[in-house]
Amino acid sequence: MNEERVQSAILLAEINHKKEELCSKIFDLVNRYKAPGRVGRENILLMERLSVQVEPRPNDVIWRSCQRRERIGRVLRPAGAVFLVGVVTPVCLQMSYEALFPKKRNVFQQWWDEVCRCSCSRR
Repeated sequence: MNEERVQSAILLAEINHKKEELCSKIFDLVNRYKAPGRVGRENILLMERLSVQVEPRPNDVIWRSCQRRERIGRVLRPAGAVFLVGVVTPVCLQMSYEALFPKKRNVFQQWWDEVCRCSCSRR
């Protein structure tokens, strides 16, 4: 049991070292070269993810911005989903219902529609 803990601690230390190394390599790549399209975007996203998991680098401006973007993204993704489910979906359902089952218009509403059509057609 104790040997397993030692082995897992060694593996975790190695993983953390590799994360630091990978984050530094991606940082150098992003600073030196402008990677085109999807490749550059994927590397920047990976650097943002790693910035939260590596040792803090408070003097590094790019590390701080990556960490900030990752933390904001963690909040905004669920907020966007809640917005879509809570606001957009009911509005779409209401519009679909009104399109399928239109309300009967009373005499005044019909008259007003005619007045609006006539005044619009004169212009």
